Formats: sequence, structure tokens, C-alpha cells
Amino acid sequence: MIGRTAGTVVLLGMLCGVISGCGTSVDPRLQPDANLRASCTYKGNTYTDEKIRGILADIESHRLGGATKANELYGDITTCAENPVEDDKTLCSNCVSACIDKVYGPS
Repeated sequence: MIGRTAGTVVLLGMLCGVISGCGTSVDPRLQPDANLRASCTYKGNTYTDEKIRGILADIESHRLGGATKANELYGDITTCAENPVEDDKTLCSNCVSACIDKVYGPS
């Protein structure tokens, strides 16, 4: 009888935990906002929210791996330099730099 009651209490506790976890928000540093969208737009070209989230996720992964903000900025320069069109380089550089600032915080 005690085992059955304990099992019911544990089951209810797990159910409440699952329900309460459904409303948790994702880290706001990894979500595009209006300022970030503006930084990721140049001369009519824009990055989608999915692409911006991908950039933010890559930067966060590097940050968790121990990369510094300076390392990320240097990587931004080399990555964006691979774009053959100057406008694409500018869009890439602006967007990635803004994403780095969002993940690492202002200097």
C-alpha cells in the first residue's frame, strides 16, 4: 500500500515537472531580435531567422568550447572573406559581428 502511494506521488511529481518544463524559454541570447535582424540586412538582402539562429548556435558552441570574443571576430573576418561578392561579405560581416556581440555581450 505504501509503495503504491509512493509510486503515485512520484508519477504525479514527474508529470508536473514535464508540464512545467514545457513553458521554459530558450536562452534569449540565442534568439534573433529586431536589432539583430537589422544588422543581418544589407541592401535588400537579409538572413532568415533560421540562419541567424544557426550563426548564434555556432558562436555559442565555440564560446562553450573556450573561444574568446577576439577568436570569434578573427574567425568572422576569415569566414566572410570567402564570399566572392562584396555586398555578401558586408552582410556576412555585419550579421556575424552583431551575433558575436549578442552572445558574448557588449565590449
